[in-house]
Amino acid sequence: MDSKIEKSRCQPLTLGVEEEFQLLCPKTLSLIPGFDNLAACWRQAMGVDPEDQLHGACGGSPRNGFDPAIILKSELHQCCCEVVTKPCSSISELDTQIRSNRKRLIEIADHVGIAIGLSGTHPYSHWNDLPITREPKRLESEYLFQEAHRQCLAFALHIHVGIPNRRMGLYVMNDARALLPILYALSCSSPFLEGRRTGLKSSRVLRAFGFPRTGIPDALESLEQLDSQIRMMEEAGLIADAGQLWWDIRLHHTYPTVEFRIADAVPRVRDVMALAALAQVFVADLIDAYQRDIVFDPIERWILCENRWRAARFGTESELIDCFTPSQSLRQNNQGFPRYVDRAGSVKKGTLKLRPVRALVTEICDRLLPVAQRLGSADHLEECLEIATHGSAADRQLAIAGKDNVDLRQVVQHYRQETADI
Repeated sequence: MDSKIEKSRCQPLTLGVEEEFQLLCPKTLSLIPGFDNLAACWRQAMGVDPEDQLHGACGGSPRNGFDPAIILKSELHQCCCEVVTKPCSSISELDTQIRSNRKRLIEIADHVGIAIGLSGTHPYSHWNDLPITREPKRLESEYLFQEAHRQCLAFALHIHVGIPNRRMGLYVMNDARALLPILYALSCSSPFLEGRRTGLKSSRVLRAFGFPRTGIPDALESLEQLDSQIRMMEEAGLIADAGQLWWDIRLHHTYPTVEFRIADAVPRVRDVMALAALAQVFVADLIDAYQRDIVFDPIERWILCENRWRAARFGTESELIDCFTPSQSLRQNNQGFPRYVDRAGSVKKGTLKLRPVRALVTEICDRLLPVAQRLGSADHLEECLEIATHGSAADRQLAIAGKDNVDLRQVVQHYRQETADI
């Protein structure tokens, strides 16, 4: 890796969140293609078109008390809408913004007879019954990817963390890959799919990753390597722009952020805040290290992919390959240190060391607590330990359904209520 890391006085790292909401029939709690009606009501309530607002062209003043900072976006299917926060300077500001966004969205949706919920997949609606969004870029995607596009009925949480510059952002992207399986395990919210219990804590892994340029990316040697890769793909006609790199983590093509894209949509606000705090604090800790000339050895992608799968399968009950906790002695000596699996001592010969998510989250949070205190997010970071100990949304859904999956509508009603609990 290029050793010339640009140093700068790091400002507090901004935060932003994108939440992909399910649009539900209030009676059946099935998914319904309601985005166009929702957007029309949005225009009437806000006095602005969602797409104009998204591109910074909004004019006029908000009506009926609706907040013009809320940005509404279409997604692959008409039964989904994405709500984007503005960049927030603190975790407390983000908390306020997310709660305000949800309140306003629920109010607008109620005007057009739509219920709102958050979960990585819907427990019983089928993708083949739901239309895709009829926009040029979506239709082009459907033509190219065919059923991979049409069956991608999944709902995610994206977390943006601000970065000082793109070069440092690339190093963050490389080293924060280690955190992705942890974020996934803590966010799992989709154990059901098309009326059946999948045996996974996140069945979104079966729906959302059928495209190229998805999953955990390789470590990149330099910013120039990334830019060259993007340029070659554009020249070959493989992508229209860098926004079509759909990796689990990416250096964003428009915003000055690193974007974590692996998490399931999460119904409880406090869980969203825990994940956002963990991502922000982890990034801040990496940048602190870079400022002291600490460079991390890259983790081999196959290790991260194993952990990613185990997170989807077992959620907070996962045992993951231990590649998260650095050597404190090397850190104190201001030397680079590897983040590879520990193969020494008590580990059975020929195997890798697996450790419970709970233990890994505890160690990560303990190590990052001073950074979290500096950023004012210590309380939110501690919520990660609560999730790791008591389970994610997937565990609550499984408990609601019981062994016989008696009525999956109860599962939807449960996460609908959690979404609205603001």
